[in-house]
Amino acid sequence: MAYVLSPRFGIRVPAVIDDWYSASQPNASVGELVKPFFEHTAQRFRPGFQLFDHAMWHTFGAPDMTGPNLWNALRVGLFVAAIGLVPALVARSIRPSLDPISAFLLTLIPTGLLVVGGISTDFARLEPQEPMLVGATVCGGALVLLGGDRLMMRRGRSAGTIAAFAVGWPFFLLGIFFKEASVAFLVLVAAALAHLISRWRAHDVVDGWREPLRNWRFLLPAALLIIPLLWVTYRVGTAGAQGANLYGGGSPHGLSQWIDRLKASWNLMWNGMTAQTGTSLWQGLAIAVPVLAVATWADRRRVPWLVLGCVATGLLMLIIQGLPGVLVPRYFIATMAMLIIAAVIAVAQARAWLRVVALVAATVAAISWIHVTHPAVQSWAANEKANAAFVDYNANLVEHGCPLLMTGVDAELNYSLPTLIGLRAKRAGPGPCPLPEKGLIVSYTGSVPGGPPKAYPDAFAICRTPVHQIYTPGGALGTSGCAEVKRKRVAELRAGYLLVPGVPVALRAICQRDHPGDPRCDRPHVDRNQPWP
Repeated sequence: MAYVLSPRFGIRVPAVIDDWYSASQPNASVGELVKPFFEHTAQRFRPGFQLFDHAMWHTFGAPDMTGPNLWNALRVGLFVAAIGLVPALVARSIRPSLDPISAFLLTLIPTGLLVVGGISTDFARLEPQEPMLVGATVCGGALVLLGGDRLMMRRGRSAGTIAAFAVGWPFFLLGIFFKEASVAFLVLVAAALAHLISRWRAHDVVDGWREPLRNWRFLLPAALLIIPLLWVTYRVGTAGAQGANLYGGGSPHGLSQWIDRLKASWNLMWNGMTAQTGTSLWQGLAIAVPVLAVATWADRRRVPWLVLGCVATGLLMLIIQGLPGVLVPRYFIATMAMLIIAAVIAVAQARAWLRVVALVAATVAAISWIHVTHPAVQSWAANEKANAAFVDYNANLVEHGCPLLMTGVDAELNYSLPTLIGLRAKRAGPGPCPLPEKGLIVSYTGSVPGGPPKAYPDAFAICRTPVHQIYTPGGALGTSGCAEVKRKRVAELRAGYLLVPGVPVALRAICQRDHPGDPRCDRPHVDRNQPWP
């Protein structure tokens, strides 16, 4: 995984998609960060993401990229531990006779399987929520359950048990509050508790299923896991139809409409899984793992609670992620993780020959895909580095007093480019601009017009002489200019197209409308803690 993600470490500027918003937000108080955990939600309830995102962009020197990269390493590390280390340790506890080599391979192979498909760039990007949703929840929940098991089995020192709860529960809370799909973990928690009771019965710690329900050693970890999940479920439920309409897919009302939406969500996600992930492996696992679980159940005469719970949780997450009606590769990460965990535990309980076959097949799949996933991240990182170079180039122009116009970019870039240039520019110089061109325009490289200047559209109409490219770092964006401008059009065009550092054009217009003449509407540099008028 480190090899696959390594290209991102050369990116020195927040991304123009997603990152820019969080990187520009002012610092928040503890009260402001805690409040979203309890307040009413409209469409989204993800206070854990808001807390983590704020820490990512306000610690260790952020918005310099060292801090965000460290937090991303924690996020990916937790995810890798959740799909590799946790299920391998669980498998060893279920089957103590498992040989060390098989246990070691069961730890490594899931990480290799993760690169099978087209989602590698979603681990390199900083904003996807699914890795932390799975990583923190599974690792934290596993530690809480470990503490409960030690309590019931009366094993080890009390300090180790307390440490398991003290470390695990905060991580579990962070994970389940990271995204609304965490409500599916109620199924996995129920399965995990059933697994523990079955384990205690096998070791003669309890006599029946009801006995733990009267024992505080069982009720404590159960309450620590279930009560927060019920709170998340309640808060997500208050969003209801508004949450399902997050991206304009419509708000279902009534039982029949909700049933139709659930069916549509399942069809969308299941039918789109292969195309979005780039492989049919995950659909195959979704079918094969339950069959293997039932076969193991018949062979061992013991219910594989964890395997069935992981599969059910993963498929439920598939439906929840598809409710807004939008299909993107990262929505499959949580389901893929649950299937991997289920597969590892199921294989550990299977016959030795099947375990060997599964390990060999997983190794071959991982090796065959590594040459695809690493270049994909390299290509993504190259584009991000080009955007970063573009932002820094134009921030340097701003520092030297060069006025910039911006035209023809999409809605998010209209906000992100001024914001990031404002963050990167140390000051706005008085000029004169050292470039010979009098008209400088930021745009997509493909939108630079040809032909006579009389036919130039939008901000390019400022030019009296032909436009030529000045700087194109290799991405989609470029800075162009012209030697002479139409002086009568300068004031008019700058009013609508002028790129003010730190001030998106639309927000600048609103500010000028509401606060005429306020100089802060044209602030030449953005400080994240500088208030708007």
